[in-house]
Amino acid sequence: MKELGEKLKEARVKKGMSVQEISDKLTGRGLKASPKTVYSWESGRSQPTPDALLYMCEQYGISDVLAYFGYISGPEGQGPATPEEMEHMQNYRRLSRESRRIVDDMIGALLRESRNLPEFGEEKLSEPGAGDRLLPLLISAFGGGGGLRLKPERQVQMAEEEGERIRIQQDKLQREREENAARARIRFSGGTRRD
Repeated sequence: MKELGEKLKEARVKKGMSVQEISDKLTGRGLKASPKTVYSWESGRSQPTPDALLYMCEQYGISDVLAYFGYISGPEGQGPATPEEMEHMQNYRRLSRESRRIVDDMIGALLRESRNLPEFGEEKLSEPGAGDRLLPLLISAFGGGGGLRLKPERQVQMAEEEGERIRIQQDKLQREREENAARARIRFSGGTRRD
């Protein structure tokens, strides 16, 4: 793994900025950064302050600072957000609270469903029954618009599955409430607490 200074220099050069330019920008932000200081950071003799580091990353177009400098490693193929992913995040932030909930539910449903299919890609969608499982998720997430319709028997099946899921959640919550009440009765007897 490259050192912090080497990565800073690499990013600056890639962005086409001179040491003097980044020094001037940092100084303009009230950060102490002479050209000599920037050279010192890039050579590894010293390290920038967090404010200076973050500002340089912003100037160099580094969106995922930890990943860029090698401090996190996720699953293969997971790195800094792509411009398309950044656009998705910006669009998500523009949505109403209710719309965000729908998107969150949709992502959750797709992730849950993906566990039941071999792997992402065309193979999943060509698997028998895959479309039957994914299409209803899309329809339910977007209110069934666009002329998409399910067969009545499939609608009934989906409603039954959803009803069962809700019933299981309600049963679990009821059991938790009962357990908490029982614990409370044991702890508090006649207004006197027993520890």
